[in-house]
Amino acid sequence: MKPNIPVLSIELLGIVGTDAVAFANAQFSSDVRTLQDGQWQWSAWLDVRGRVRALMRLARVDSEHLQALLCGGHATLLADALRPYVMRAKVTLQAHSPGFL
Repeated sequence: MKPNIPVLSIELLGIVGTDAVAFANAQFSSDVRTLQDGQWQWSAWLDVRGRVRALMRLARVDSEHLQALLCGGHATLLADALRPYVMRAKVTLQAHSPGFL
């Protein structure tokens, strides 16, 4: 009999565009501007009371591309929740579900 081991889903939220870093810096708790290409940092999206709505590893692929890795998170729901804040920013939000751990 196999042990019952929970499967952890991994989902990615791509933040792409010329305003990607500025948009993420305005929305998330960490200083995204300090990230260099190829680096990542812990970050969170907070509600108005400072409570965590989403916890993520935020990676900077290049100056116009960030990836938020959500362990057990829902990238589609996060993308939908962030879309109203895009306004005039040159950013697209792309949810991906690459697999499981």
